[in-house]
Amino acid sequence: MKKRMILLGFTILLLLLTGCNPTSTAPKTLSEEELLAKYGLTGMSIKEMMAYLEESVDDTDAFNASVHPTYLELTDKASETVIDLPIEDGFYLSVAPYIEETHECYFHNLATCKGELAHVTVHVTFTETDGTVLVDEDLQTYQNGFFAIWLPLDDEGLLEITYISEDGLTYFGSEEITTYDDPVEDPTCITTIQLIAPQPY
Repeated sequence: MKKRMILLGFTILLLLLTGCNPTSTAPKTLSEEELLAKYGLTGMSIKEMMAYLEESVDDTDAFNASVHPTYLELTDKASETVIDLPIEDGFYLSVAPYIEETHECYFHNLATCKGELAHVTVHVTFTETDGTVLVDEDLQTYQNGFFAIWLPLDDEGLLEITYISEDGLTYFGSEEITTYDDPVEDPTCITTIQLIAPQPY
């Protein structure tokens, strides 16, 4: 029984770390150039590629684009490749704020992850622990319900999100964020910020 409980715990941990990233044991049959061409990504910069994939939700789970703190892993049933993220751009963080529905996620999958609030405008601020404001702007969520920001690696701070709904209600949510790659990779996928409107007295 004890051995079975340990195995169950390990399985749950593995699912949590995977989040909305289906696992892949794809053989390496295509080169990086061939894989990019197959999905229309040839000639794009890393930022262009990631924005394109955020906006192109794949319901088939045939193609996966898993974001880690320092690299992007592209896989399908036939191949896989790893692309280093530009260190000078920092840590790519995808956030899906929600009001009612969310899901567990750790490493963001650009192709398959979906959030509740697609194509809405949110105001986003990120303030480091020393009080420095790095982000303070309106952003639009992609078709998949996520917005994305680049933050410095090895940083800590408070992420705050404000959303005004079509009926004029103002929703707000916040969460402490860390962007470390070592000794443990921090999540690139945040789906735990619930937006709440002020309640009437």
